[in-house]
Amino acid sequence: MQEIWQQALLPYNLPLTIMLGFVGLYVFLLILGAVDLDFLDFDFDTDGLDSDLDAGGASDAGLFASVLKLVNGSDIPLMLLLSLFTIFMWGANLCLNYYFNPDGTWLVAGILALVAFFISVIIMRLVSKPLSPFLRSFRAGENNDEPVVGRVAKVKSSQLTEKYGQLLVPRMKGAPALVNAKLEDGAQVANKDEFVLVTGKSEGLFIARLASELERDDSKVAYGDDWG
Repeated sequence: MQEIWQQALLPYNLPLTIMLGFVGLYVFLLILGAVDLDFLDFDFDTDGLDSDLDAGGASDAGLFASVLKLVNGSDIPLMLLLSLFTIFMWGANLCLNYYFNPDGTWLVAGILALVAFFISVIIMRLVSKPLSPFLRSFRAGENNDEPVVGRVAKVKSSQLTEKYGQLLVPRMKGAPALVNAKLEDGAQVANKDEFVLVTGKSEGLFIARLASELERDDSKVAYGDDWG
């Protein structure tokens, strides 16, 4: 245990150790209910990324977005991915430096950090693959019995814009479904916990606009005042 602590405090491991501390704080706040899994919003558009890559714009898409796509970032909450990645990266970096960099050389540490990064991405790919279908089906929120289009939903992300956002859609059976959505063209931006009406679906995202007072009242009558 002492050797792990000593390795964790070495200069080339310390940044990851600090990040691990933030992950621990986040998990603690998550347990207390002070934050949500999706409190860190990220407008991740896999279709847009595919278009950029096909057009030869990989540099514009960025390494971060490419890695997110590789580890199914469109289906898994970003904070969950970052937390798991930090844990794997921290563990891999410590182990590699312990066994292959006993002299604490910065050049070797830098090379091993790159190796640890790719190892962590591979592990994330393996871990996220079985999680992805489950979370995708949970987020899809649409089935033959309870369609999403036409429902009043509550904004779950910090905002719902013309580019991206997330909604909670009530269902008669089970908990509300979490779905990816965006606003209608020219519609007013909706903030978290505001009610919107889902009007359609396009390119994998549901389309919505701010709900009228009558539409909100009808939803509360159908699903209760506190369904969201």
